[in-house]
Amino acid sequence: MRCFLSIDLGAYSGSINNIQLDTFPSLLKTRDKHITLLFFNELSQNEIELMHNKLKDLYFDKFSVQLDEIRAFPNEVEPDRVAIYIKDTFKIMELKNS
Repeated sequence: MRCFLSIDLGAYSGSINNIQLDTFPSLLKTRDKHITLLFFNELSQNEIELMHNKLKDLYFDKFSVQLDEIRAFPNEVEPDRVAIYIKDTFKIMELKNS
């Protein structure tokens, strides 16, 4: 199974909703708002469960990010997803590398 590691933005997605409303109003109802830290190749169910068990107790303090650019996929006319890139921050890199 193809997997990725991400930080769920949950209640902190208000600013993203404003960006979507201004730029891509059709995507405003998108539920899944997250920061992707790392994409994985194919993982077995056992590998996924092992990773989940290691990550479930992970804790980190709040941090700020600075938005960089916005891209729509597959195109800007009829997007089905939007990527909002952030500038590399020490905290994000620290999480990605841990």
